[in-house]
Amino acid sequence: LYNFLQYLNKYAFVRRATRRFWKVPWQTNPNLLNKRHLNFACAYLNTQESSPSGTPLKRLQDG
Repeated sequence: LYNFLQYLNKYAFVRRATRRFWKVPWQTNPNLLNKRHLNFACAYLNTQESSPSGTPLKRLQDG
């Protein structure tokens, strides 16, 4: 159960991060948004692939 709660907390953190990310005014430069979004998506997917240390969000924050 504790692991499940940890997972929910991490999921909530990612949801908050994406919500904050989407508040960026994309009208200014669509290309910049696309690059940022791709980098964010790749970083997020990388964290989902393998988490040997048990903290999959660490790499996302470092990046």
